[in-house]
Amino acid sequence: MLINEQTRQSDDYNIASCKGMNPLTDKDRDLRVIRTKRLIDEAFMELLKEKGISGLTVRDLTQRAGINRGTFYLHYHDICELIERTEMMKELEELFRPADFEAMLYNNTEQTPFGPIVRAFTHLSKHADFFKAIFDPKGSKALGERLKYLMGTHMYDHVKQSSGGATLGGIPDRYLINYLGAAQFGLIQTWLESGMTYTAEEMALMLTRLIQTGPLQSVALQEVE
Repeated sequence: MLINEQTRQSDDYNIASCKGMNPLTDKDRDLRVIRTKRLIDEAFMELLKEKGISGLTVRDLTQRAGINRGTFYLHYHDICELIERTEMMKELEELFRPADFEAMLYNNTEQTPFGPIVRAFTHLSKHADFFKAIFDPKGSKALGERLKYLMGTHMYDHVKQSSGGATLGGIPDRYLINYLGAAQFGLIQTWLESGMTYTAEEMALMLTRLIQTGPLQSVALQEVE
């Protein structure tokens, strides 16, 4: 539950009006923000290992970090936003950001996985414990839906850009985004849940083929081989 603006203003007033307190400089505020976020991040990672994603609450986080709920909500809307802004999630997004999807779509080398996708799966493997908890099928449904949406819109934006902004096969944007997000999410979730029996390179090749040719043609290619 978000704290309202009146509460925030009241808290700020009480802090600023304490007797003997000197006004905070911008540097002081920056250091306090950095320290608070570090405490939240550390508490989050500890609780994630102990309870898993489904057992995590803001109350747990704030108690472990030694801060109040109002302070948490000054920095994050909810736990989902906290997860999206972790270094591991931001790095995963950055790995895809420079990707030239047009080059991948029209590359006929079926045996070569797309470089950014290899790096993404390598990153997932490197931080397997974190991502296993995040993609846990028994975890938060809201988080799962949020991740699907983020993955779907990210892929959609690249594909749309490659097509010059044209409507893609007459498919409404909302349906295409959901399809792309669910497909990528499901592939990663299955891989993590099954103990990552395939290498990052093998998974990247699977996803590259699925993006290039679609699932049915990918099956046909596999049978030919």
